[in-house]
Amino acid sequence: MQNSISIISTWNGLDGLINDKPFLPGATPAQKAAVLMDLAERDGERLGDLERRLVMEYAEAVRDYRQVSDLIGELCENGHVDPEIEGFIQREIAAALEASEELLLARTAV
Repeated sequence: MQNSISIISTWNGLDGLINDKPFLPGATPAQKAAVLMDLAERDGERLGDLERRLVMEYAEAVRDYRQVSDLIGELCENGHVDPEIEGFIQREIAAALEASEELLLARTAV
């Protein structure tokens, strides 16, 4: 049964990506990132533990599956994360979290 749920989730994800429909509505950013990584690695592993951790942190921070998909594609293309790329991703995560906090503060101030 779990496998059929995974297949349905993958199909809903592909339909959303291909046809510009909502991508896995109701799923958390981490769940969406996991599906995107699975799709990217369908024909072989391309991401290591560091890359997976960065993708998950990035997904939770930016909450935009298109940006997460772009990051996954870039990481798969490079094959590894050097310190410069890791620093860039960490700065992007920090900026997204800061923007999210500012938005929350602005909403509560009104």
